[in-house]
Amino acid sequence: MVAEVVKDVSGLDKVASREQEKCLKALSRWLGKISPQSNSKEQVFMSFAHGRDLVLTPGPSVIPDRVLQAMQRPAPNIYEGELVHITDSILQDLGQLAGTAGEAAIYVSNGHGVWEAALSNLFQAGDTVLSLASGTFGHGWAEVGQAMGLQAEVLEFGRHTEVDPAMLSERLSADRDRRIKAVLVVHVDTSSSVRNDIPRLRAAIDDLLRQLPYIILSLREER
Repeated sequence: MVAEVVKDVSGLDKVASREQEKCLKALSRWLGKISPQSNSKEQVFMSFAHGRDLVLTPGPSVIPDRVLQAMQRPAPNIYEGELVHITDSILQDLGQLAGTAGEAAIYVSNGHGVWEAALSNLFQAGDTVLSLASGTFGHGWAEVGQAMGLQAEVLEFGRHTEVDPAMLSERLSADRDRRIKAVLVVHVDTSSSVRNDIPRLRAAIDDLLRQLPYIILSLREER
C-alpha cells in the first residue's frame, strides 16, 4: 500500500528530491491524518468511513440524492425560458394552496422571516397573540412578535410534551375580553422534536366558538 511506503517519511531515499518528499507527505495526509508534530516513523490513520456524513437530528430534512443530482447543472437564464415559466406557474399554484383568488407574492427568507411576514400581514402593534411553546421555536415566534410591538403571551409546555388542547381551551376560556387575536403553534419544533396534534388544537378553538386565525409553522417535512 502507498500508506506503508510513506509511513516512515524520515527514511526516504536521499536521492529523492525535496519536492517528492513534500508530495509523499501530502499524500499520506490525504490517505489519513498524519501527526505533523512527529519527527520520525509518522503514523498514518486510515479512515474507513464511506459516503456522506448523516446527522440524525429532527431537522433540517435530508436532501434526497435525486434532488442533489438535479442541482448539478449550469445556472439557468433568469430573464427568459424555463425558469421564468416555472416561476409563473408557482405563483398560480401558491394562490390555490393559500385558498385565495388574489395575487400571491414570494420572497426569500429563513423561518424567522416567515414569522415576521405572517404577523405583519395579520396584526398591528398592540394586538395580543398566544404562542404555544413546545420548544425553542415556539418562544422564538413570540419574541419576533414582541419585537414588532405585539403583546405576545407564551403558554409553556416544556421540551418533552406536546401542546395540551385542554390547557389551550382553559386559557381561551379565561380570555373573557377576547383580547387574544390569534394562536401561534409550531407543528414540529426541531429543537425538541415534539410534534403537535394540529387538528385537535384547531378543534379546541372551534369548540369555544372563537373565530381566531390559527397560524401553523411547520419546521419539519412530514413524509
